[in-house]
Amino acid sequence: MNKIEAILFDMGGVLISFDRKACIKNFHKLGYYKMEEQMDACHPTGLVSSMEHGDITADQFCDAIIAESNPGTTREEVANALMSFCSSFPVYKMELIKELRKKYKVYILSNSNPIVMDGVSKWLAAQGMSFEKDFDGCFFSCEMKLQKPSPEAFNHVINSIDLPAGKILFIDDSIHNCEAGAACGLTTLHYIQESDLRAAVLQRLTELQ
Repeated sequence: MNKIEAILFDMGGVLISFDRKACIKNFHKLGYYKMEEQMDACHPTGLVSSMEHGDITADQFCDAIIAESNPGTTREEVANALMSFCSSFPVYKMELIKELRKKYKVYILSNSNPIVMDGVSKWLAAQGMSFEKDFDGCFFSCEMKLQKPSPEAFNHVINSIDLPAGKILFIDDSIHNCEAGAACGLTTLHYIQESDLRAAVLQRLTELQ
């Protein structure tokens, strides 16, 4: 097995913990009742997917929700409701990133949107971290206009990292994304949400030595 030189993390579901029930509840409080059908943990649909693909802006997303919500609903309330889907970025995972960067290049590949990116950026800042400083690169779907599990998304990232695909360990909580990444040559780890990420990553790296 080729030696791993880079680690490519999914963000939501791997680095970030989810609370789908809280998110749906908060949208219900706004009078919006269509989020349950859109908010899949791995592969959202509808307005959420459109924003993640970069087809609509955060403001356009918020305005579309407002149009079907209680009178007086604000963009800030919509953004807060969406961000409540992300419950935390556990500190031990931040420490894991710092530990891994001593030996590997560390990247993010995430189907994400500007609202979540802004919220997570604030979480990182509270720990003295940032996307720019603590990762060797971040690939967000809304900026690339490419989403996992498309081969185009994976090939874009592989070409940008400029390493043989097999030397990149891709970690995702979606088995479909892992299978698609493997089809593009990436070495993969299917992470089970809320399990010990550090143990899972170190075990996989040991297996690949």
